[in-house]
Amino acid sequence: MSAGRVSRHLLAMLLCWTLLAASASATAQHPAAAQPGLHPSRYLAYKPRAAQLTGPLRYENNSAQEVGEIESAARGVLSGALVNISGIVAGCGCEEGPECSAQVRVVAYGPARSPGLSLSRIGGHWALGLLQQWELRYEAFRGQHPAPNFGTGADGNARFERFLAEQTALFEDYPRCDDELTADSSAPGR
Repeated sequence: MSAGRVSRHLLAMLLCWTLLAASASATAQHPAAAQPGLHPSRYLAYKPRAAQLTGPLRYENNSAQEVGEIESAARGVLSGALVNISGIVAGCGCEEGPECSAQVRVVAYGPARSPGLSLSRIGGHWALGLLQQWELRYEAFRGQHPAPNFGTGADGNARFERFLAEQTALFEDYPRCDDELTADSSAPGR
């Protein structure tokens, strides 16, 4: 092997060793390192589901009264011109509860992006369903913590603990089906 080739191999090995040492040092300083099973890549990993209306469309078309009620409910949350009201899907996910009979998706115009919102027909009226309400809270939480940076030392640990407590409370409040609640309540330690 030539001297130049050996030098390049040694340089590459030194670079890899330096990167591994820096990575291990950064992980050891991170507050999550003291928490078994927690890793920063797991923070805020939820993917919203309210935008995914599935199921057959309702047989009857949207009435003018329903469209007015849908627009009114959407304007309470969305700004900008409403540009689309989807067909109404018959039925709801069990997370919405037994009073939910249908769902619809509404999209408003926005210069940067067009935000959407899922509404549920609960008790004969169009409103934000439980899942959409939760997802709005989740988006607000993500807005407060776009890329968690807790720092180091006691202050970093305290910020991490507050963040973790808020996130845990939010995920515990996620709407679930009655059978999931029954299964959870029968789990050991509950």
